[in-house]
Amino acid sequence: MRKSYEELQHMLTSASEQIKLGSEWVHYKNPDKKYEVKEFVIIESTQVVGVVYESEDNPGIKFMRPLDEFFDNVKFEGETVKRFRHIN
Repeated sequence: MRKSYEELQHMLTSASEQIKLGSEWVHYKNPDKKYEVKEFVIIESTQVVGVVYESEDNPGIKFMRPLDEFFDNVKFEGETVKRFRHIN
């Protein structure tokens, strides 16, 4: 079932309360690289919130990951770690 405009807007507002636009994060595979959160979008096919982020090393190339995946814990080198860690 498709969500209403109000439901989608509420989802975007909720995402912006969890992650501030312009905040900086590092990815578990390469903690020396910083990523800046640029915007939130609705993924049309699933109607979930996506986080759009950009590497400080490669401006102009943006990536998107579903909000739930952005906050996921992952197994890395035998440990459970956060996929992204907030740094600023």
